[in-house]
Order: sequence, then structure tokens, then C-alpha cells
Amino acid sequence: MKIEISAKNVEVSPKLKDLIEKKIGRLSKFLPENTRAKVFLKREKEFNVMELTIHADKVMRAEVHIVDDMFTCVDQIMSKITRQISRHKSKIRFLKDINLDEELFHEQEAELKGVVKRKTYILKPMSVEDAKLELELIGHTFYVFQNKDTAEINILYLRNDGNLGLIEAVKE
Repeated sequence: MKIEISAKNVEVSPKLKDLIEKKIGRLSKFLPENTRAKVFLKREKEFNVMELTIHADKVMRAEVHIVDDMFTCVDQIMSKITRQISRHKSKIRFLKDINLDEELFHEQEAELKGVVKRKTYILKPMSVEDAKLELELIGHTFYVFQNKDTAEINILYLRNDGNLGLIEAVKE
């Protein structure tokens, strides 16, 4: 596993760097060989912030804001990312059991002026509950899917109050 560490407003001591590499390196036994991990450390007001993004067969991301030192951040973020990897592995086993293709996403270069990135993915029919699990798994604030009950495109999103919202597109 390749681990990249960067920081803003924080000095990364050799001891902290070694701890991060050691703990994140332990995850390599659960992930494919070509996995990349990006760690970003920063100081925001009174909080130490650590962001971890793992690029494996899916992207997994975790972020922690802690008043204590960065060493505490490492422990907290490892707890979060380990849960995500566990959910991801069980989801992959489930998908293989029902013979679905796990390669859903691929990126294409955009040719339109003003568009800097384009993503294309296959919409597989799923329930709102399945979309909720996918949203939690990828760690983003929204998820686009085809509702298996209505066959319409839906967007599940995380609201500022912590609840989820659902946008249901309908044809006129």
C-alpha cells in the first residue's frame, strides 16, 4: 500500500509519521495490492483535523475533528475506516453471491467546455435502504440511483441536520 501524508498548519513529526504509516499499513492485508492511502492533517481553530482517503476498488473516506493531539486523531480515524472496510467487504461478498458486477464506476475525460471532470456509472435498480448503505459506504453527501420500486432516478443526500433527504425525479 502506498501512503501519502500531507499537512497544513501542522508539523508532522517523525514519530507521528511512523505511527500513521504503521497503523494504516496494517490495513493492507484487507485491501488490494495497488491501494493508495492519502492522509491530510490540518489545524482548524482549536481542532486537529485528519482526513484519510483510501483508493482501493472503491473509495473510502474518513475524517475526524479532535481537540486533543494528532495521535488521538490516528486512533479515531482507524476506528472509522476499519468499520467502512468491514462494511465494504461484506457488501462485496453479498454482491458476488447474487452475481452482480462490482465494477460500477469508471471515469471519462470531459470534452465539454467548463466541465473539468465527468463520471459515468451504471444505474442499478436498488431500494432506498440499499442506497443509504451505499451512501454511508462511499462517505459522500449524496448518492444517485435508480429506485427499484418506481424505476425513476432518485438522489439520496445528507442534510445539514444529519438526516437524509430524497429527491425523486419524475417524467412529465
